[in-house]
Amino acid sequence: MYAFSFILTAFSLPVLLNASFIHKNPKAISLPLSDEQFYLSTSFYIDNEEITFLLDSGSNDTWVFNSDLCSTCSSILSTQTAGQNTSYLFETTYFGGQSVKGNLFIADKVQLSKTILSNSFYYGLIDSSQNYVTSALLGIAKPEMQSQLLYNYENGYNGTYPSLLDQIDGRNNYVVDLPNGKFSIGGCPKGYLSVPLNSSSDYYSIDIGEVGVIVTTQTTKKINKKKTTTITTQKYNKIEEDENLSVILDTGASVLQLPTNITSSIVEKFNGSYWDDSQQSYMLQECPSNNNTLPVIVFAVSDKYGRTKNIKLRGQDLVVEVDSNVCALAIAPSDFGVMGIPFFRSGTVAIDLDNQVMNWNGLVR
Repeated sequence: MYAFSFILTAFSLPVLLNASFIHKNPKAISLPLSDEQFYLSTSFYIDNEEITFLLDSGSNDTWVFNSDLCSTCSSILSTQTAGQNTSYLFETTYFGGQSVKGNLFIADKVQLSKTILSNSFYYGLIDSSQNYVTSALLGIAKPEMQSQLLYNYENGYNGTYPSLLDQIDGRNNYVVDLPNGKFSIGGCPKGYLSVPLNSSSDYYSIDIGEVGVIVTTQTTKKINKKKTTTITTQKYNKIEEDENLSVILDTGASVLQLPTNITSSIVEKFNGSYWDDSQQSYMLQECPSNNNTLPVIVFAVSDKYGRTKNIKLRGQDLVVEVDSNVCALAIAPSDFGVMGIPFFRSGTVAIDLDNQVMNWNGLVR
């Protein structure tokens, strides 16, 4: 999910509370992480209310719906329990037409797992929204993203409020461990494969070289009158080699987004796939009965030592059952590259900002 407009406006600049208290090597905070098919969710407490957030590594916004906006939503806060109102307006618009608007608040108390934050926690309490799928969002994108600028009509841009990592005592890494249902902040993320983050991007992104697909076929061979055996063969098909393809690592995107030629070449390897105009997505004529024969997508990357390695995404992680026995493919053509939720289903992804690398624990070819 990408924010292209994020403005906080006020008529007077509030006093921002000190967020300089930093621990040395603070212990990692581990939160639950769930796959909701179209987004990932995590939860923690704001002012003794458990809030379930959409986890978004593509933006740096954190906000919660006001109870007056959605009284039936499960994750909401009222103005009376939300904490201190800074008098700044909070407004952001995302690609796709979603938008939220409210006020910037400082929570009285925030508890993540067993950790009660000692620093001030800033977030938006939302009074109006358009086309949004969740009532709370936790943005974990890079702190230097421009969406954090505060705006004052008299003085122009004049400061920022602390990013999430600043607010949780100097922890400087995220671990998105969807296979094990955990989202961790801080700690020492390690992986079988370390890939440099793209320093020229405002987002967490990596560079991709060759893209390919492994196609698996299974045939049954008769041994004798009573016995048969299954023979499995695999073939690697090169699709594209593009040294300039940069992909954003975005937990807030429900699909993989890749250039049209790459997307169509991947989709055609799924038996019975077709484009559905009414759904605006790729569909399957039948939901797969055997995940072992689904294609495996391969992305070539250079590790931190400059060696070429291949990250593999399982075909089953692209298949989403949108209705009973109705399956779609979580992949879409785009002018830019995005590794959405299917990428995080296939392995554990750690964003290590101390060393500016992505650590990957998953399938490597």
